Amino acid sequence: MARYPGRVYIGVVWQVDTKSQQEMDMFTSGKDIITTLKSSHWENTKNLRSIIVGYTQSTGPCYARYLAQTLHRGEDYVLQIDSHMRFRPNWDEYLIAQLHKCGSSSEKGKAVLTAYPPGYELPCGPGEDAETRGTILVPWKFGDDGILRQKGRLLRREYT
Repeated sequence: MARYPGRVYIGVVWQVDTKSQQEMDMFTSGKDIITTLKSSHWENTKNLRSIIVGYTQSTGPCYARYLAQTLHRGEDYVLQIDSHMRFRPNWDEYLIAQLHKCGSSSEKGKAVLTAYPPGYELPCGPGEDAETRGTILVPWKFGDDGILRQKGRLLRREYT
């Protein structure tokens, strides 16, 4: 859970079967979302922005990320993740602190944090003792199709 859930705004690009009334009802009513987030003091109607795209019209993650960026309304921070990510407690406070450690090295004083996050085992996600070391992508193996596969490795503690 975020330390300050009231200042978290979420933009979601739903890629669904728009011909299915059941799916359209699920993604436009917010029933499941409201049930899941009631205890977090998070206001669905104010803090959730979404775009629905028919899955047959979907052209992959790059276009979906572009659409998600159109939902930005000038907030101070932007976090872009995939749907399968898990959060450690107080993730918002932690990430902002990490960002401030970067200083203002660019012309406009902006910095970017990027990572290939470590995996987790279901049903549990990260807790207070979650791994926070950075990761790097490294060559792993060639697939049957001849394409080089990569995987994330944690940085050694002495480099963090």
